[in-house]
Amino acid sequence: MPVKDNYFGQSGLRDITVKIPLDINSSNSGYETLNEEEISEVIKFNLKSILLTHPGERMDTRFGVGIKNYLFEQSTESLYSNIQASIQSQISIYMPWLTNVNIQVLGDVHSLSVVIKYKLNNPEIIDYFELSLSVDEL
Repeated sequence: MPVKDNYFGQSGLRDITVKIPLDINSSNSGYETLNEEEISEVIKFNLKSILLTHPGERMDTRFGVGIKNYLFEQSTESLYSNIQASIQSQISIYMPWLTNVNIQVLGDVHSLSVVIKYKLNNPEIIDYFELSLSVDEL
């Protein structure tokens, strides 16, 4: 576990990433960050990024599921199975430290819902991430 002591104004916790939406940190120059203690929030941010990013949108052309594109597909079990396989593949490539990953994709004519249950071994975290999209929200 990370050290929580604050010696000479310095925290022993390492910053992992910037906090979205970006916000200037008032105590020093730079943006607000998420640190080791907030690892659950970092994991959820990364899962959301994987789901919402369209392949080719970033420098790594293989990154992302592009879940919004599936909203306009005909709702079938085959579609949900393909989405689930794509999400599983992305997690195994970009977040291999997550174990016991269980992905559930549900939907209807106008919406999609994804629930990802996962475990992180060190520190031990068992949690889930949920994302719901609707054509009405676009």
